[in-house]
Parts: sequence; structure tokens; C-alpha cells
Amino acid sequence: MPLSDSDHPQRTYDAASVPAEVKTFAASLYLMQEGRGLKRKDFLANVHSAGYPISARSFDRHIEAVRTRGSALSPGKLSGAVARLSVQERAICSRWVLDQNRKNKVVHLLDYCHFAKVSFDVTLSPSTASRYLADAGFSCKTTPKKPSGFAIDVSDCCPSIPLVE
Repeated sequence: MPLSDSDHPQRTYDAASVPAEVKTFAASLYLMQEGRGLKRKDFLANVHSAGYPISARSFDRHIEAVRTRGSALSPGKLSGAVARLSVQERAICSRWVLDQNRKNKVVHLLDYCHFAKVSFDVTLSPSTASRYLADAGFSCKTTPKKPSGFAIDVSDCCPSIPLVE
């Protein structure tokens, strides 16, 4: 019997319920009161009493961020891997796929990966290649056999791909 989502509840951290603006405000207020002799432990106890569950380690990070940047907010989201191919390189790969289709040649994910390696010296995983193709508007479909091939309207297939001359 498969397990439901209720069998594995997702863990949430108390600090996630505290808005970022409150974290900045609390750290700024503490820095002002620290100069008057208030201890961090006592300040955090007051913050908890007010209904804002912030751990001491998190609060230390917020204080340091306010000291250095003036805000506990991150300046920008920096997660995720850097794209393996640029937008222009992806467009070239997509045009290559269209050209292969025009020639009635089947293109597999490994063919796309090989083209990227030969053309741009970039190694792609099949899952990355699949995502790039899906982003460009391609889909994986099995078509009935037809000796003369199938006509593809480029403008309908992937309008988001800019033409590269």
C-alpha cells in the first residue's frame, strides 16, 4: 500500500514563519539595545514571548547581515546551478534538431548531448538535454512511420527560439 503525504509530513522550521522584515527589524532593534547593555539571550526571550520563534544561531546570522548589509534579507537568490549552455547555444542546438527533423532523421537525447559536446565542448546529461528541449517547445513523441517524413512548421514548433544567422 503506497504511503500518503500525511504519512510523511514535510518538515518546516519555526523561523520560516517569521517574515524577513521582522528579522531585519529585530536585529536592528537588538543592535541599538545592545549598546545599552541588553544581553542577546534576554532580547531573544522577549522576541520568543512576542510570538517570533527565532533560534540563537539564526539570530546571530541576522545580526551579522544587518551589520554588514543593513538588512537580514538576502540581496538575491543565488541557488541553482549555472546553465551549461547559453541561450544562443541552446537556440543553435534547437535549430540543429529542426534541421535533422527536416532531413527525416530521428534525434535522440544522446544525439543532442553529442551535438552540444562537439559544437560547444559542453557535456550535458540526458535530463538536462530533455529540459532544454522541453523549454524550447519540443516534446518526445512517437510518430507513425511515413516514408516521406513529416513537415514541421518552425514557427508553430518553437516560437520562443530566436533565429540565429
